[in-house]
Amino acid sequence: MEEMTAIVESEFGRVKGINGDNSAVCVGTDAMMGDRVVEEALDNVTWSGSGYRGSYKSPSEVSTRDYTFVKASSGWHSSMESSEQSKFINRLTRGDIKSPFPVLVMFTATSNVCSQGVSVYVPEGEEGAMKEWIASGQSGERYANIQ
Repeated sequence: MEEMTAIVESEFGRVKGINGDNSAVCVGTDAMMGDRVVEEALDNVTWSGSGYRGSYKSPSEVSTRDYTFVKASSGWHSSMESSEQSKFINRLTRGDIKSPFPVLVMFTATSNVCSQGVSVYVPEGEEGAMKEWIASGQSGERYANIQ
């Protein structure tokens, strides 16, 4: 049976959704558009692996009627240590910093209990602007490791 995406929190500027073991947050947009982006993103996550080892793979892009979001960054986050990227993601998704454009962040499960996949999406054409925004320090701090 296929799981359906549930929007667990929706407010102006931030939408959170969950689908099974995966979740997503869309910031910097109105709730209606954010709901569509989160739902589309989570409905297109696929499992990749063999046996009991593997991870969910986030899509390379997420398309809705309003936007096409492209993956600007993707990697792993360990629950065992903090990183510059995890600090940035936490501040962004909590609303401590405001992005000049919508940003979608997906969190995908892995078979490793101490790590999860993290993918950051921006509207198509804004990839360079995101890197400049982060490098400029306008995101609150300079995060040299986010590329």
